Amino acid sequence: MAMTRRAVYAGLAMGAAYTWSPLTMVFVMGMVPLCAWGARGLGVRERRWVLAALVAAIGLRVLAIATLIVTTDPAREQFRVFFPDAQFVIARSWWILNNWRHVPIGPDQFRQIFNSYGASSFNSFLAFVQLLLGSAPYAVNLISVAAFVGGALMLFRLARRAYGPAPAVAGLLLLLFWPTLFAWSLSTLREATQLLLMAGLFTAAMVGVRAREWTARGKAAAAGVAVLIVLVTLRADGFIVVALGLTLGLLFRLLTLRWWLPVVAVVALGVGALVLARDATFQSQVAQQVTVAAGRHLGHVETPGGSFRLLDDRFYAEGARSVDTFAFDERVRFLLRSAVAFFTVPLPWRIDSLSGLTMLPQQCVWYALLCLAAFGYRAAARRDALFTAILTACVVAGMLIITPNSGNVGTLVRHRDMVVPAVVFLAAAGVYPAARAWA
Repeated sequence: MAMTRRAVYAGLAMGAAYTWSPLTMVFVMGMVPLCAWGARGLGVRERRWVLAALVAAIGLRVLAIATLIVTTDPAREQFRVFFPDAQFVIARSWWILNNWRHVPIGPDQFRQIFNSYGASSFNSFLAFVQLLLGSAPYAVNLISVAAFVGGALMLFRLARRAYGPAPAVAGLLLLLFWPTLFAWSLSTLREATQLLLMAGLFTAAMVGVRAREWTARGKAAAAGVAVLIVLVTLRADGFIVVALGLTLGLLFRLLTLRWWLPVVAVVALGVGALVLARDATFQSQVAQQVTVAAGRHLGHVETPGGSFRLLDDRFYAEGARSVDTFAFDERVRFLLRSAVAFFTVPLPWRIDSLSGLTMLPQQCVWYALLCLAAFGYRAAARRDALFTAILTACVVAGMLIITPNSGNVGTLVRHRDMVVPAVVFLAAAGVYPAARAWA
């Protein structure tokens, strides 16, 4: 009888919660099996650490989202967000939803639905969720929380199999509470969903390569292609970074399977470089791409907020048209500086704002993680060469693509966070070798 009453009370509570916020209730019901999957097969102590970290990470995020509700002034604003971009994303999903329902909207809002700026399948996905569960300007942020937690757990499971329990748990803790990733996962931005898709793609690649049956390999390949299709509709630049990183990682691993394969690859690259060096069309296309990237960099430098410089001083004095006179040596310096800036910006001694000072602790930890990742790369490659190659290639792809097309510090940090999970788990794998060498 007592059990029946408890079931009735629980049902009433769940029904009331669903009535108040259907999306919140769906989020809660989804987090329970997700966390159970993340802790499945772990030792007692390890499971305790993982579950405690997940509960704390999810609880802090939900609490932060709840502060938006209690701090909203209905007389001044319809709803509050943490970032202006998130407000535009939510509003755009509502315009899409109203268009589906044939609810009249203004001409400017109708044009914004099909505007290429900020266009993404993520907007339509948010509209579809709210079509099913009702408009939810605050609970819709929980979608990002769920996506981030799911992606972090997928990477944790991969790292645990590759490097062992201790590095995997350490990497998961860093990932869950990395300040900027924590901030992106609180809001309806695409970073959390991109992390989930990247983790899914890496999982499909690992399963497909190591499966013994062709049926399993086919399923993994199909899943990977599906993830890539979704990723390219979510964010084109993110698709390029992840796809290029995965391709380079698989290629690098393939070249290390036999001792003679790297020799053949070096010879082939040398011959190919000589041929392409004599191809005027190829040189022109490469020069054009670098010039376009430099133009984007100049545009970002002129935007409000902190910026960093990669070009020679004359370009900033002469303006955007000066990139038309880009010399070869200037292109080389631009690319070399961009590679260094990817790992070093923002430089602590060049921070000149309060918002920049708040990022100083994270930047110092970032430098430490880079050192640990470089120090522990050899040990990580010995434990699992394939996973290490994929993570490393993902970082290299980010370095090649992100920084040359950026000039704003905040934008660089936000885009660089795409590869932070790779650095985190490589660094976690390098903690023990570094400690042993220090001892």
